[in-house]
Amino acid sequence: MLILVFVKRLRKEIGVDYDSYERIFNTVNELSFIGYYLVGNIIEPEYIFLNYITSLIWNNYHFLLFITAFITIYFFYESMSYEIDTVSFPFSVFIFTTIQYSYYFRILRLGIAASIVAYSLRFIKEGKNKSVLFQKEWLEKINDD
Repeated sequence: MLILVFVKRLRKEIGVDYDSYERIFNTVNELSFIGYYLVGNIIEPEYIFLNYITSLIWNNYHFLLFITAFITIYFFYESMSYEIDTVSFPFSVFIFTTIQYSYYFRILRLGIAASIVAYSLRFIKEGKNKSVLFQKEWLEKINDD
């Protein structure tokens, strides 16, 4: 799986959103986390925070690509390894690399989100609802208010 991370990290100007994500990184680097939103931008705060932390520590857009690739591949790897008894792991990796992997070159944020959702399905399957962000009680409380 590390090979997939490095291939995704080493890319240069691949994907229709490559320039947009690089521009976001540079803007966050110039304006800071709060400054990015003060000028009217609206993107997920978690992704902007990841950009901000990466720009503070490494100040390198390609390192951000490495981090996003690692997060995406790691959570997909964990979700596939959880299902090792029901699905062949090599077959899962083959399906992931041929169908989804190249797709996440273009949409970094959706790749991270989809991988976290795939990982979190194990908690729902195991009935560990306290590990799921929106528990039934929370949803009922929101509906009552």
